[in-house]
Amino acid sequence: MNNKTLILLGAILLGLLVIAIIPTAFKKENSIPEELKNVSVDISDFSKETVSKVTFGKQESKKTLSVASGEWFINNEKADQDKVTLFFNDIQNAKVLKASSKNTDNHKKFEVTPEEGITLVFTRDGEEEEFYIGKQGPGFDTFYIRKKGIKNVYLMESALFGKLSWIESEWKEEQKQNEEAEMQETIFEE
Repeated sequence: MNNKTLILLGAILLGLLVIAIIPTAFKKENSIPEELKNVSVDISDFSKETVSKVTFGKQESKKTLSVASGEWFINNEKADQDKVTLFFNDIQNAKVLKASSKNTDNHKKFEVTPEEGITLVFTRDGEEEEFYIGKQGPGFDTFYIRKKGIKNVYLMESALFGKLSWIESEWKEEQKQNEEAEMQETIFEE
């Protein structure tokens, strides 16, 4: 092959490479499908700074995270502030993956009813927004969610699911947990 042929083949290869790269370069990374924008279950705008109270749990075992003077409390006892921060980070990083159902008959199947699911209520500026967290989804850290009064069920991804089942003592400050453990040990020793 002569030099002209090599240069021509190089230019063609470079042109094809540019044509292949341009569409992906202009495509937004992590772009959200149009049908998942502005969905009723987008909880990512709830933050420590905007929420005054979060109530969550099954009907028989609800817990309340509330803020007073800049500190968070779990059922009126001081909560571990780092765990509260992680909780809100999980909320803000929650991603809606897909719409799973638009049929109210499927609410029981996905366990997104007040009787079967975990109720999650955010209080912000005196207004409450209530969601029902259903059963675990098919992937790691996925679950089904529905907003009260809305029939649509969505699949969401977030590490929030596990934290909603923490018992009260897991929310408390480490020092308080250690004191309770010591007190229980002394009770058992007697």
